[in-house]
Amino acid sequence: WTGDMESAMRLTTTQPLFLTMCFALTLFADEATLQLEPSRISLGQFPANHALSTELVLTNVSDTQIEGISVRTGCGCLTAIPDADSIPPGGKARIHLSLIPEKTSGPFSHSVFIEAGDCMLRASVTGEAVPLLTVHPQNTANLGTVVCGSPFQTSFLLDAAEPVSFGSFSPTSHETEVAQLSSTSFQVVLRGRIPEEAGRFRFSISIPIASPAGWNPVEFVVFGNAIEDSKPSTSAGPPQE
Repeated sequence: WTGDMESAMRLTTTQPLFLTMCFALTLFADEATLQLEPSRISLGQFPANHALSTELVLTNVSDTQIEGISVRTGCGCLTAIPDADSIPPGGKARIHLSLIPEKTSGPFSHSVFIEAGDCMLRASVTGEAVPLLTVHPQNTANLGTVVCGSPFQTSFLLDAAEPVSFGSFSPTSHETEVAQLSSTSFQVVLRGRIPEEAGRFRFSISIPIASPAGWNPVEFVVFGNAIEDSKPSTSAGPPQE
């Protein structure tokens, strides 16, 4: 039984070394087959409504053709499209990257995953997308459980990266008021009534931006759950003896 224990211990101690060797061989095989340039891209700081694009280059440094190039990204705000399905020996394939305007905000780090033949590679794209407006605490308001037909009021604070003017917005069943607190600070107040029908509700308000040009409207979402009033009616007066 002691011999079996010694064999088990030798197997356990050699497994990490074996896995490390396999991992190292895999990386070596990828690097000996494909070169990815660059592996890191920094877009710097830019307005969030700008459509930025860049590219990666795959080079086949092996003596065999690589078939099948599959690319995916870690964020829906970043698209990645290869310009070829295969790469001949010594050939190149370009992967075009595009950042969708106003789909990301603030500092970001997105990954691009590339599968080509038996190789798996990864690149990173970093930067900081500066929004025109930052909503505090956020652009959604949960009113919770409220009584059908009851009035509500909620507000949002806006900080602008530069002076902003808003356009006229279509009237709705809810009253919207935009108050300017400073040259780059605003308060948006929404007033209205909860729907008469019980159940979950959700509605949105969209305010267009007149200047600067080229920005999407700022949107606010209000939601909650409407219930029937369960209070007993007092209109009948006191009970008769």
